[in-house]
Amino acid sequence: MKVPLSWLAEYVKLPPTKQLTDRLTMIGHLLDKELEVNGETVIDLELRGNRADLFGIVGIAREVSAAFETSLIAPKTVSLPRIDSKSPLITVNENAFDLVSRFTALKLSVKIKPSPAWMRKRLEAYGVPAINNVIDITNYVMLETAQPIHAFDYGLLRGGHLTLRRAKSGEIFHTIQQGTNIKLSSNDLVISDDEKAQTLMMIGGFYSGVNEKTEETLIEAAIYNQGSCRRTARRLKIATDAGTRQEKNLDPYGVGYALERAVYLLKELADAKVTSETSDYFPNPPKQTEIEFDENDIFRLGGVVVPGKEVVKMLNNLEFKTEAVSDRVLKVTVPTFRTDVEGIADLVEEIVRIYGYESIPLTPLTDQTPEPDTYPSYSIGEKLRDLLTGMGINEVVTLSMVANELAPGGIPLVNPPDPNFGNLRTKISPSLINYAQRLLNANQQRVSIFEIGKIFQKTIPKPVSKGDSFSDIEGYGESLHLGIAMAGKNEEKNWNNQPRDFNIYDLKGILDRLAILLGVDKLNYEIGQAGSVFWIEINVEELMKNISQFSPLYRVISAFPPIIEDINIVSMALPYEQLVAKIRKVSPLIANVCLVDKFNQKLTLRITYHSDKRQLSTQDIEPIRKQLQDLNRVGK
Repeated sequence: MKVPLSWLAEYVKLPPTKQLTDRLTMIGHLLDKELEVNGETVIDLELRGNRADLFGIVGIAREVSAAFETSLIAPKTVSLPRIDSKSPLITVNENAFDLVSRFTALKLSVKIKPSPAWMRKRLEAYGVPAINNVIDITNYVMLETAQPIHAFDYGLLRGGHLTLRRAKSGEIFHTIQQGTNIKLSSNDLVISDDEKAQTLMMIGGFYSGVNEKTEETLIEAAIYNQGSCRRTARRLKIATDAGTRQEKNLDPYGVGYALERAVYLLKELADAKVTSETSDYFPNPPKQTEIEFDENDIFRLGGVVVPGKEVVKMLNNLEFKTEAVSDRVLKVTVPTFRTDVEGIADLVEEIVRIYGYESIPLTPLTDQTPEPDTYPSYSIGEKLRDLLTGMGINEVVTLSMVANELAPGGIPLVNPPDPNFGNLRTKISPSLINYAQRLLNANQQRVSIFEIGKIFQKTIPKPVSKGDSFSDIEGYGESLHLGIAMAGKNEEKNWNNQPRDFNIYDLKGILDRLAILLGVDKLNYEIGQAGSVFWIEINVEELMKNISQFSPLYRVISAFPPIIEDINIVSMALPYEQLVAKIRKVSPLIANVCLVDKFNQKLTLRITYHSDKRQLSTQDIEPIRKQLQDLNRVGK
């Protein structure tokens, strides 16, 4: 999200830029980069997708206001005309009820002219070109409030009203971008007049845009189904600022606020006069979220104690309303624009990030650092990689989402990131064959590659019971497979050899060698040839059942378990053996010293405290720990 600082400063007092960006980063809005655009300082923030309110300058201003405890200056607005219960400007067809939750529109007479310099400068600093005052105002308000707004030339709308409906299969839509033709499906929502589709959820149409001849405009703001908007945008490959925002969980009550702001600016900059009442489709207004919040949950979930007065102050600064229910218990009313806050954990996050993550006390572990734990197939995967690369075969990684032509019988994705890659693979070999062929086409003489990756398959759904995995319940499963592909010559040509073409026996030789190294009598595999590419595919999870597991020997050392902890120490000008001896002299309870990590001149040592006579406690080792800390200070 690009934020021109002079624009932001209109709503909140700003500290120096470095202090501002550091504080924003600490409360969760990372600085991506700082730009200079036509002499204007612009900060580009990396925002979380669940914070729909921050995709507007006013939302950023609210965060700055809360972080620095300064006042927020709200943009000027005017009230909308009363709502016409008949909503003559809009109709929502029954087949589109699930695709739109609010749609509000009204008409105004306007005078088209260039926007003032200050508005053009701000839009250009963000990266939006100025066109004319009416279109610029809709873009300006969207960037200001995060709520997209669209303006039509009312005189170009056949029938004088808009209908929200699902597109007809194969219906053609002409975008505002040079009238590009797009073929729609029945899953797409269109906003049409009596003749044709005039706009989509994320982009306007070619035939009803505001132009220099426009005398009356219809402006609208809406909240659409997020998933539908995203799927349509991805399938049609349309990326717009409006679409980016409509894919977020926008505030339905922000529709009215954005239109009030737009009408104010239209009156100021386009001599606008309202010529209709407000048409508003809003069948299910959501209730404002209320949460009973126990302040003790801050320590339980966040690990920090925050005074009660500070809790109320921070929540109020974030525009949450609070009401005391009992001692340390509040009823918190969430502002409608905070659609990401749903429960107690969300409130704890809000308080801790404003209070400061750096305020969470550091509590050292009193035990050894946990060893990393991996799933069973990880070890066999690593072993296979070592063995195959040792045989001169190179590892490649391909996508589990494959091109449609490579996935006959594949598992179709509901919302693929790319319509051309809309299936999960059911075999690994087609991807490898395609990769090998690409290498041959690039004049690679020797192709010898392998991949270890997931494949997916349909399973028979079973009744839900405790312990079932998601894939079992839904009727889909996944498993780990190994694929190997070979093509071209068996070795690079030089003065002393005569390379030959790879053949199926080369692959079988690899299999025989692999079986010996894995300690199995036989490998179950699928083998084949596609053109000049020879390939093999093995189910790794089936292979794991045939590999004997290693069971380490062990012995009981003592009836009393040791206490183990890791410490950091500055490396002294001593050989390591002398350093260990010096540490052991601190106490007879130090049974072992082991180096587990080294960074620059700092060593991480694992200390084992043990007694054969009794169980040690933290009180026993606390004096030893202090002596080790003194030793460390002397070492510095």
